[in-house]
Amino acid sequence: MKKILFSVITLAVVIGAVAMTIQTVSAEIELNNEISNEATAEVSESNITIEKPTPSALHKKKLKKKAVKEAIKKPNTLKEKSVIKKANNVIKKKPIIRKEIKKETTKVKRAELKERREQITATVKAGLTDEQKEKLAQRREEFKQRITEKRKTRITAFEKKMTKRLQAVVNRLDKLADRIQSRLEKISDRVDITEATALISNIKEDIQDLHTWIGNLSSKLESVYASDDPKAIFEEVRAEVKEIVSEIKATHRALVEVVASLKTSIKEAAADDAATANE
Repeated sequence: MKKILFSVITLAVVIGAVAMTIQTVSAEIELNNEISNEATAEVSESNITIEKPTPSALHKKKLKKKAVKEAIKKPNTLKEKSVIKKANNVIKKKPIIRKEIKKETTKVKRAELKERREQITATVKAGLTDEQKEKLAQRREEFKQRITEKRKTRITAFEKKMTKRLQAVVNRLDKLADRIQSRLEKISDRVDITEATALISNIKEDIQDLHTWIGNLSSKLESVYASDDPKAIFEEVRAEVKEIVSEIKATHRALVEVVASLKTSIKEAAADDAATANE
């Protein structure tokens, strides 16, 4: 019986303690609510402004760019318009300015490299012995000889090709002259061919001279290998080639004139024959 009574008393004490704790927590909650309401009322009554957090540097930069763009879009005064115009001109000229700067920088760098190369060359030459200088001169001479041989080979190949082409053109002119002469012989009984025959004879002589000229040009090419200065011989050969080409053109024009005069003579002969037949 005593145990039961003790348990009941203990339970009553625990329940009382829990009830007191609940009352205490409720009182604290009510007190906090009252304090919060009072603070809100005071803030609304006294017009207190709460400061916003300061913007970052990046945000400030964006705001500044936005303001500048808006100012450029809507210039208010003549001064603002002139400033904007100058700024636009500077922006347009920027690529030109960059090119000029790059050009000047390149010139300076080239001059520096050239000066440095000359200094290195002078230093190397000063430090060479007589034997080394002799070897260097020998290498230079060998290099010059190799270059000369290459030039000779190229000049010879070029001139042989040109000679072959010129010879082919002259051969065609010769065949054309033979055909015209054959045609003259066929119409000699109906047309006066005295003048045309004389012209063809002169043209054939010119063609023979061209054959001889081209043959001499080929023999001159063989002297390129024996010459110490192939460049000079090349210039002479080039000048002769130009003269030969000019002579070929003149011969071709002469043949064209002969053909034209021959056509005229044939037409005149045909007209005379028609007039005689009508009579």
